[in-house]
Amino acid sequence: MSNTSLTSEYMKIRRYVMNLTQKANGEMIQLPTILELSEKFNVSRPTVSKALKTLTDEGYVLGKPGIGSFTNPAIHKVSAQLKNLPVVGILMGDGMLVHYEQFLGSSLGNLLIEITSMPAIVHLVSLSSGSPENFIRDIENENLDALISHGAKEEKLPLLLEMEKKGLKIVRTDHPELKNNDVSFDYEKLGYECAKLLIREGRKNPVFLMNRPPWNAPLEGIRKSYRESEISLNEKLFFQDFSSGLDDLDKLLSLGIPVDAVYSPVAGTDELRLILAKHAMNDGKLCRILHSSIGNENRSGDIVFEYPFNEQAKSVRKMLIAKLSGETVSCKSELIPVPIKYID
Repeated sequence: MSNTSLTSEYMKIRRYVMNLTQKANGEMIQLPTILELSEKFNVSRPTVSKALKTLTDEGYVLGKPGIGSFTNPAIHKVSAQLKNLPVVGILMGDGMLVHYEQFLGSSLGNLLIEITSMPAIVHLVSLSSGSPENFIRDIENENLDALISHGAKEEKLPLLLEMEKKGLKIVRTDHPELKNNDVSFDYEKLGYECAKLLIREGRKNPVFLMNRPPWNAPLEGIRKSYRESEISLNEKLFFQDFSSGLDDLDKLLSLGIPVDAVYSPVAGTDELRLILAKHAMNDGKLCRILHSSIGNENRSGDIVFEYPFNEQAKSVRKMLIAKLSGETVSCKSELIPVPIKYID
């Protein structure tokens, strides 16, 4: 077994013990046996033994020969400021992310600021696999008071709903299918408003990079805007992948096929600008670039949208507080407008 796997298995047990200590409010709680913990977390008994020894050496666990292992109430006294605070998990994507690019990093950073200031304790939920049974088990073993699920794939929504029915307070953000208790950027309106700006300028041949979930969320709004103006879009200009899409764009321009705008949902625009410059299309008036302000240089002629991550996080906090307070009325979904501006 790799060191990474061992570390992951150890962290499952560590988070469980730390959370149990926090929720004990100064009382001594007996831990399950090594065999029970092994079955609970689907790890080997030697792994459990090593984890408990490390936690004992650090003072989080007290061992009583012949009786068992217990949480150490003295640790809770050291962290008195954490007493009675709710424990809120944040699950980013599928829970197995290693790297956070600027979009997810900005989302997570703002969520951390808002949720910890409730105040609450935040657990970053890390899952061991994407299987449905492991997905539910790993989250339930975190012993959370609430969960924020950010951008989980559509197939995970039934699993989240199942846990919600069992009593876990869940707020979903940036999910493909908006339901009650969701907070999301209004991607459809973003696409609709961007398309209106292009139509106003007579642009009928936009390219859309990354036509796949979740980056293609604005596309329905773009299509709707063009339909209302009775303009047919060339769907062949909606490319699935950023890198191959750039190659395809280069070929189209080499063949003289008209392109008057390029919509880049998240990815950087440096390579895109080089291709447009190669074909003397880097003048914003000839070909508009529509892009996020995240990690991109804004140039004259660009249409730029700025994701208000702080507003999204504030809405999540508000909904989370309502759910934790025991409100019986379902929180309404909230769509966060995304501002758009021209760069002169």
